[in-house]
Amino acid sequence: QDITMALLLQKNLPTEIRMLAFMILFDTKPSMALVSTVTAHLQQEKDLHVVSFAYSYLRSFARSSTPDNHFLSTACNVAVKILAPKFGRLSYHYSKAMRMDWFNDDFLIGTAAEVFMLRSATNIFPTEIMMKGKFYFIGRILQLLEFGIRPEGIKELFGSSIPGFNGDLGFSDFQAIFNVLKNWEILPSDKPVLSAYSRASGQEWFFADINKEFIQNIIRAVSPSAGKESPLWAVIENLQKGVSWHRTKPFLIFEVRYFQATTLGLPLEISKYYETLNGITVNAKAAINPPLTEHLGQLLTSEI
Repeated sequence: QDITMALLLQKNLPTEIRMLAFMILFDTKPSMALVSTVTAHLQQEKDLHVVSFAYSYLRSFARSSTPDNHFLSTACNVAVKILAPKFGRLSYHYSKAMRMDWFNDDFLIGTAAEVFMLRSATNIFPTEIMMKGKFYFIGRILQLLEFGIRPEGIKELFGSSIPGFNGDLGFSDFQAIFNVLKNWEILPSDKPVLSAYSRASGQEWFFADINKEFIQNIIRAVSPSAGKESPLWAVIENLQKGVSWHRTKPFLIFEVRYFQATTLGLPLEISKYYETLNGITVNAKAAINPPLTEHLGQLLTSEI
């Protein structure tokens, strides 16, 4: 809490770092005194992206019904009433954080979902988008799935404004966005166009950096005029022969540790681990009539 609070209050840091510090701070379930301190600083904050992110997250916690947020919900409810007159009408042009949850007291079961959209004043496109899901069951909290996207190259392509974009999401707006996307080849080759990751049970199982060269290779590979030099041609030939693919991935679902003091002066520890091993097997075979002879465009007239 001390580290994240210090990062949040350093106004010379990038906006994204300060918002992430605020998000981590509230993952630690701060006390009412700490929430009051944060609220007092937000009243004097000049960065509207930080304020909008913090206010929307506080408002979501104020409506929370899960047992782990019982005291935090009360503190956030007071903070929202203090901040609402000044920051309650900030639009979605600023950063936002949203949390939705429900909990059944009879069955002691519930779920929670969080969505974070981080923006900056210099770009019209979001800096990062994250989504998280949790499952509550008889006093246990399981992190189900987390997904995040960082459109770094796309963010630079759009810049701070889109020429001809009116904001009414009409045909002219989509045409303006399409005109900007047509210039994707001017993006630098040393920076990723898009980065994506996913975590299951808090463990990362997927990460991908998509750069300009990767997109160009895909376009060349799936072009109807591509011939036997295309990687897709080799994939199709393997499918005709038959392919088999098997993948396994272990996950640590949850870990419980209990410590008990003893009269001997040595602590007693009881640990419980629950692991799963997921496996997937794919067998595939394709028949193409007539078979490919020159270019991939023949697939459009073939039976598969």
